Amino acid sequence: MITYQETERQDNEDDAPVVVCLEDIGEGIQGEYNEDDPNDMPLLRFTVFKDHEAVEDSSYCTQLNVDTITEEQATRALNIIMEAVYDKLQSGDSVKRTCEQLSWLEMGDVKNDSPVYGMLKDID
Repeated sequence: MITYQETERQDNEDDAPVVVCLEDIGEGIQGEYNEDDPNDMPLLRFTVFKDHEAVEDSSYCTQLNVDTITEEQATRALNIIMEAVYDKLQSGDSVKRTCEQLSWLEMGDVKNDSPVYGMLKDID
């Protein structure tokens, strides 16, 4: 079970550091996770930070199950998100649409036998 995990990237000293975190804040499929609902599951949220401040429109719930994701799979998810947003943030572009698309990250995207960046080809 993952409750919080993050990764940081700063390619050179002129770039602002970018941090992506995954965390369990109690969200489920229909909003707040309801453990009494057999059709609900606890989901991880990601948030992107640039230069130690949350980036506007960059915090979204994913389809990644808190109870079943492994640390390795969470790392793969963080790498997918970072790869999709890093260059855009450094160039000053908005990541809103990209993050909206990344909210559809699901367990199949981070399984050990799936390409780490396979879904990136479909992200603007």
